[in-house]
Amino acid sequence: MAVHAKHPTAILRAVEAGAKSVEHGEFANETALTAMRDKGVAYVPTLTIYEALAQYNPGNSEAQEAFARLKATVADAIDLGVNVVCGSDVGGVENGQNVRELELLVECGMSRAAALAAATWRAGELVAPGRKIGLLEPGYLADLVALDGDPLSDWAALRRVRFVMKGGAVFRDDDGAAEPISNRRSAW
Repeated sequence: MAVHAKHPTAILRAVEAGAKSVEHGEFANETALTAMRDKGVAYVPTLTIYEALAQYNPGNSEAQEAFARLKATVADAIDLGVNVVCGSDVGGVENGQNVRELELLVECGMSRAAALAAATWRAGELVAPGRKIGLLEPGYLADLVALDGDPLSDWAALRRVRFVMKGGAVFRDDDGAAEPISNRRSAW
């Protein structure tokens, strides 16, 4: 069960009720984050939606404060060893630009390697436990993205997608005949 919760009391109740993940968690304190860590509850902060609200409302101090508070909470979660998973709420960024969530996780103190794990195998474990997604291993679904560069040394490489395969079907191949992802309505 995924729970959208902001306040520590709601988060603690969700953890006690058996939630698998907490989305947002803007006001999570050390007690709530520690409970999540200890019970193996994933944290999906959805930073991009908060960033979008702050950008769309530059004069709204509440939106600015909420984004800053969420970034601080994510930094605390990372420091405490909470399983932070990459995900986004609908409407935060346009389709195909989900990489921004990874960039924000790194800005909050997550390593690049951990951010990539948060968006791949950790997300796969959360959304489909026991299914064969999130890893490049024999027997797993053929979901693959190839980049022009190594994101561990060149973070901008995440924005240079060259190849996309989903379930064994090629959706983008810059060197082949597949239709570019930018020409498809819902490729990701």
